[in-house]
Amino acid sequence: MSADLDQLFGSLRADSDRIPLPLAAGARARGGRRRRNSVIASVLAVALVAAGVTSGLLLTGREDVTLPPARVNFVPLEQVGPGVSGEFPGRTFVWGQAAGGDAYFTWRSETTGQLMVAGVQLPTGKPAWPARELGKYGDFAGSFLAPGVLGVMGERDDGSPLDRRLHVVDLSTGQERWALDFDINQGGDLTPTTGGLLVTGENGGQLRLLDWASGKALWTMPSSQGTVVATTVATAEALDNRPLVLQAPDGALSLLTLPDMQPRPLGQRMQGRLTVIGGRVYASTEGGPVTVLDLAGGAPRPFHTPANGARAGMIQPCGPGLVCVQEESRTGEAMMVLDAATGARKWQVGGDYGRGRGGPVSTVGDRILGAEGMYSPSGKLLYRSGQAILSPVGPAAALAIQYPGSPGMGGGDQPVQVSGVDASDGHVTPLGTIRAGYGCVADNQYLACPDAAGFKVWRFSK
Repeated sequence: MSADLDQLFGSLRADSDRIPLPLAAGARARGGRRRRNSVIASVLAVALVAAGVTSGLLLTGREDVTLPPARVNFVPLEQVGPGVSGEFPGRTFVWGQAAGGDAYFTWRSETTGQLMVAGVQLPTGKPAWPARELGKYGDFAGSFLAPGVLGVMGERDDGSPLDRRLHVVDLSTGQERWALDFDINQGGDLTPTTGGLLVTGENGGQLRLLDWASGKALWTMPSSQGTVVATTVATAEALDNRPLVLQAPDGALSLLTLPDMQPRPLGQRMQGRLTVIGGRVYASTEGGPVTVLDLAGGAPRPFHTPANGARAGMIQPCGPGLVCVQEESRTGEAMMVLDAATGARKWQVGGDYGRGRGGPVSTVGDRILGAEGMYSPSGKLLYRSGQAILSPVGPAAALAIQYPGSPGMGGGDQPVQVSGVDASDGHVTPLGTIRAGYGCVADNQYLACPDAAGFKVWRFSK
């Protein structure tokens, strides 16, 4: 491999250690409901990083590094502004995201089927723009943030050949810019990047890059000789126009660099579901081992074999030099924390099936936020979260949001307990209890939640 590619992949590996993943709490809550939404969940995780939802957290990369004192000066919750009121019948599950001083909420009414979107100004608590209907659907398939837009996906559930529709909403006005129909069950896939939306699986494997402003194709790669692109696998690097890995039906891998869009064959094949982390490609197959390929050179090699009949699920970066592999079996669920290069097991967290303990992770500094709490890179439990959801709110702090009962249920009028957690030592600062519903989202200063009347904003730091 050329020297320029060696340098490129070395940079990718270094960059991956500084990329945090947000806690996909909403996806975790619905994971058991719609297994076929798993591809969309991975897209959401990538898009949230691009939008700065996790506030540009920085990983230290050393076990003995002491995190800086919490930069969030926690204060008791104080409501900001009057909130946003409206008639939202049948609203249960709400997906919230925050970026650029605003919070954006998407949901589907269980009674009318309306897919809705609303924007809230965090510093004022006032509407960024009025709530709008995007259409009527059988299910809500997720949403993501991308440059200047919010992508919202509805699922028809009516047997339509193209069963999903993506609505691209302008963040400044709330108006729809354009829409796209696609079919995830026939290989359709969406990958948000800063340069546009990558769409795969159309017309026998065609790959298109669509402009965020207009939806027009900026570039198209046609199918050819049966080695068409079947899947795109992107990491957060792709959102900075870094290379993407393309997988042909026969497993052949190529690199695709934006914006020149010129695939370069790697001369290697990998089968199964692929995940790219820091210049390495990890492949998992149903019931089989995980293999890894170093993009700087070499061939695929064994990485991790699940024990006792478990299967490998989600693979995620979870700190400097670490990869988290979710394992699922009939008896339980576990999160395996492995050395990113060798696959050596560092530690693991297990739990009852369905508790989500093997689910998505996020990071604060070099701390790992899992379903049970906050861990040091060596596996020491610094803070046990119980049923609370941990959300990063700064380079060394998190919010613990405790909902009563099942996530997604209870409407918008239930007592929600909120605490601040110092990532350096796990110290907890109770911030108060609010009346709200599931789907709260925070930046480094404000917390926005759905409530019985609409949405409200609270300040938790000054």
